[in-house]
Amino acid sequence: MVLAIFVLIAWIIISVYLLVPKKLTLVENIFIFFSATILIINIATIVDLNLGLVQSSKVPEKFLAMWLQRNIIDPIFIVIFINFIFYNIRVIKKMGIMLIVILVLNLVEFVAIQLGVKTYKGWNTLFANISLATVLFISFLLIKWFQKLRWNVVNKS
Repeated sequence: MVLAIFVLIAWIIISVYLLVPKKLTLVENIFIFFSATILIINIATIVDLNLGLVQSSKVPEKFLAMWLQRNIIDPIFIVIFINFIFYNIRVIKKMGIMLIVILVLNLVEFVAIQLGVKTYKGWNTLFANISLATVLFISFLLIKWFQKLRWNVVNKS
C-alpha cells in the first residue's frame, strides 16, 4: 500500500511536469534533474548512513517508496520549481512558488514519516527544510552556471 501511494504521488508530479510549460531547454532540465538527484542522494546518505539521524525502513516495499521519493519525486519537483523561477514574474511570486514547493515536499516527507518509510532520530523538520532550501538554492546556482557556460561556448564558436 505504501509503495502504491508513492507511485501515485510520483505519477501526479510527473504529470504536472509534463503539463507545465517549460522555460528551460531539455538539456537544462536533464542537467537540473541529475544535479538535484545527486545532491539529494548525497545529503540523504550523509544524514542516514553516516550520521544516523534518519532511519530508512528495512521493509522492501517501504524502502522502494523511499527511493522513489529520493530519486523521482523530489528531483522532478525541483525541476518544476526551477522552470517556474525563469518565468517573467515578480520576486514576490517567485518566493510564493518556493514556499509552495517547500510545503508540498514537506507534505510528501510527512506522508513518508507517517507511513513508516523514514524515522527521525535526532533529525527534525527544521533540518529537513534547511537541507531542502539548500538543494533548491544550489540547483538554481547550477542552472545559472550551466546557462552561462553554454552562452560562453555559443559566443566563442
